[in-house]
Formats: sequence, structure tokens, C-alpha cells
Amino acid sequence: YAIYGTPAESLCATQAKHMSSEARSTARSRLRKVGRACTKKAPWRPEPTPFANNHTLQPPYAAEEVEGFWRAAVAQCTERRRQTARGLVVLGAGAGLTPGEVLGVTAAHVRVHPGDSRLVVILLPSRTVPVLTAWTQRLGDLCTDYPDGPLVGPSNPKAKDPLGSARSKIVWPSHLPTFRSSRLRTTWMANVLAQDVRVSEFMEMAGT
Repeated sequence: YAIYGTPAESLCATQAKHMSSEARSTARSRLRKVGRACTKKAPWRPEPTPFANNHTLQPPYAAEEVEGFWRAAVAQCTERRRQTARGLVVLGAGAGLTPGEVLGVTAAHVRVHPGDSRLVVILLPSRTVPVLTAWTQRLGDLCTDYPDGPLVGPSNPKAKDPLGSARSKIVWPSHLPTFRSSRLRTTWMANVLAQDVRVSEFMEMAGT
């Protein structure tokens, strides 16, 4: 089986040497049909589908690239675009939120430690996410500017891409790589893992 790949190939290669190539081909085809029929009616579970090999984890952005996205975010030509861009960058690079989580975060979800303003967390329904210290001030400014409603601005929850309209109008400089929320999340993950945290703590914070 390991050498020939499938039971049908193995049987034909070892037990049907006396047959002509055409007869072996016919036998191989019939064996495959019998095998598929047996698998469908078998009381045991079929073998699990292997993981897709076309999904690769995007590398984190460099620090200067993230800063470039932030400068571009605050320089957008309309307030609506500035709000969306600022929200996407802060919540992605600062807290590693997924695109779906970003849509619902408001200023009410943000908590600041009463004894140290550098300690900020975002309270999600599923977990508590610490905000990287380098981003707490920018997140605080965003909450001050937009105390009501989602920090990234209004969206259409029924749309395939709820923020698609607003996000499509944001202009990112051509010298920067393509903006992807998933890469901002990966950047946050890399920054958190570079600190002194246990893997179990990281998995809980990241929601994995």
C-alpha cells in the first residue's frame, strides 16, 4: 500500500502480473469502484480530509510598515475614511482583533486600569484582549473622538463585506505593502509572543 499508493494499485501490481496491461487497467478500475461503494456503506468513519495546502500564514508587517499605515490612516481626505482606517489599524496592530470582531467594538468595550493608564484591555464576549502599550494612547484618542457606535464606523452587517464600501475608498501609499487585516493580527501575535508570556496565555488572549 505504501509503495503503490492505493489498494487497487497494490493488488494489480502484485497479484495480476500474469494479466495484460489492458486487463490490469480494467481490473484496477473495477476495484476502485468497489472500494468507493464499500466506503460509502461502511459503518466506520471515512479518513479525514487532509488540510488544504493553499492557505499560508502571512508574515507580520515590519514596524516601519505599520507606522506607515498609521500615518496614511490619519491623513485620509474625509473623516469617515479616517475613522475606518484608524480603527482598522489600531484594533488590528494594537489588539490583534479579527475583521469580524473589529466591526462590533465600541468605546464601551475598552477598559483602562484605574492605577495605570498604560494598561488597557478590550472586553469581547469571548475573551479579554490586552492592548499593546504602544497603541493605548491612539486607541484612547479614537474612543474620545467616537464615544458612540463602532470605532471603525457604521457598517452593513448583512453585506458579504460589511466594511467593504468604506474600506474600498481608503487610499494606502503605493510604497507600502498591500493592507490586510489578517497581517495586522499576525503582527500583533508576533509582538505578544516576543514578550514574556506563556503559550497558554497567548492562546487565550488570541482566541485560538
